[in-house]
Amino acid sequence: MLREGLAEEFPFAARALGSIPRRFLVSREDPRWAAVSAFGVAWLVAAAGNAVATPARAAGFRETALWIAAGFLIAGAALGIAVAIRAGGRRGVLWYAVGLAANAVFVLVAELPFYVQSCAQLSGAQDCSPLRLVLPQIYILAGVPLSIAAARVVISGPTGTNPILAAGGAVVLSQTVLFGLWRLTATPTGDPIANLGISLGFVASGMLAAGAIIRRRATGSRPLITFAIIATTLWLSGQWPLVWGILNGAYVVSGVLVLYPILIGPVEIAALFLGWMLLLPGADDRGGLVQVGSSVEPDEEDPAPSG
Repeated sequence: MLREGLAEEFPFAARALGSIPRRFLVSREDPRWAAVSAFGVAWLVAAAGNAVATPARAAGFRETALWIAAGFLIAGAALGIAVAIRAGGRRGVLWYAVGLAANAVFVLVAELPFYVQSCAQLSGAQDCSPLRLVLPQIYILAGVPLSIAAARVVISGPTGTNPILAAGGAVVLSQTVLFGLWRLTATPTGDPIANLGISLGFVASGMLAAGAIIRRRATGSRPLITFAIIATTLWLSGQWPLVWGILNGAYVVSGVLVLYPILIGPVEIAALFLGWMLLLPGADDRGGLVQVGSSVEPDEEDPAPSG
């Protein structure tokens, strides 16, 4: 009765609230692509958490910002599992688990020499707890029980593709692999210009992969524009304190590395569109991003590969 009365009193608000989706629909796809999409949604949620935590971090509440970011990391892990099972079924979850395990081992192997060397050189100047090496995996494990609830929010729809989620997965996977290889093979340099180029190169490589994946998995340019808007929003919401500080003179530009927060956004967008232009679209790809719906029931069977 109260709900109907409020709806009559505020019809515009009632329509706005009614338009908010209660569930997110993901297209069923090949289990391997479902695993990539799962990486993508986990990365997008974690990046959103960093953006939400930025005001607290800028205000000096660093502990609060850490807790906010950690909460989003756990939520992203839970949603990743949910997307894997709804988009790829049991095999999608299996591929995602294999990917998470391989990613954890690769990152540990790449980080361990640097961790040991830096802790030996700096001794007590930084956190050398072994927990630092396995903290990302702890967040993932914490998200496992929450994935049961997340699976009720994410439901599976018709067979198709999830190009924006796949693009997010391409970003995180390509950057992880390149960064690990750089850790294992490259010699650190003190040249600020070289360090700036390397940092921007990691960003550009991920967005190049994202653009190519969107071109391969989507039929039009709408997912590309949507992903560009998401990337720009995440950049501005995460870097605005530094960008604003540089623009208004609060931060003195003492070297090229200070320009990184300003350059990262344009480099991301340019690389995204370049990756999209370098690859021809796939003839058998269909569908768009994450569709929204509230009436489609999930299909519990393993989806057939869609090519």
